Amino acid sequence: PDDVAACGRLLQDGYDAVFGSRFRPGSRGSGYPALKLQLNRLGNRLIQGLYSVPYNDITNAFKGYRTELIRRIGPLQGTQFELTVELPLKVLRVARRIAEPAIGWHGRVSGASKLALGRECGRYLWMVASLRGWRAPEARAADAARAEAVQAR
Repeated sequence: PDDVAACGRLLQDGYDAVFGSRFRPGSRGSGYPALKLQLNRLGNRLIQGLYSVPYNDITNAFKGYRTELIRRIGPLQGTQFELTVELPLKVLRVARRIAEPAIGWHGRVSGASKLALGRECGRYLWMVASLRGWRAPEARAADAARAEAVQAR
């Protein structure tokens, strides 16, 4: 609850998006499965390299966004866990201010995750690769208008 309230305060303070991080100094956590942790760190380093972003936990689902920002990024392609990378990778192209606070994370004590690592890794990789050239709808519209103006000359 404290992390949710802190996220809300940052949005109220004018941030466009808040990307909670389980790996910043001050983060709290326990019970992270070793294989999942290794894949997480590898995936996040790949994203940092491909997209030149400083954020260290892009795959984390604990995020907050301004409504107008979600509207600006247009329709979403993902239908499952890959949304956790699609949203921030698109938002990074249009947001001006993003906060990355340390958050808490604790592994399950009962029940089972619905995340099937084998299947989802492929979806994550496809999404990361497919968004490399993505541009916001308003940027695409501006490009089309410029091209039309050039052709009209």
